[in-house]
Amino acid sequence: EWVQDEYHSNYTSAPVDGSGWCVTSGCPPDQSNSTSRVLRGGGWATRADNLRVTYRISNSPSYQSHGVGGRLSRDLH
Repeated sequence: EWVQDEYHSNYTSAPVDGSGWCVTSGCPPDQSNSTSRVLRGGGWATRADNLRVTYRISNSPSYQSHGVGGRLSRDLH
């Protein structure tokens, strides 16, 4: 699934409050430029070792595939 963060090779200087890590193009992702974004987890056709939520890769925000999507969420306050 797509997440809000821009891709960084490590977590140095990452936000610790759960907010998106968007430095160059702002948030949310629909305001992005060509900056790579993070894809996490895997789908039905993914190798087993790539199914964990900790698995992440980078891709252009314009990338599309039948195995890539989003997950809706909301606060329970």
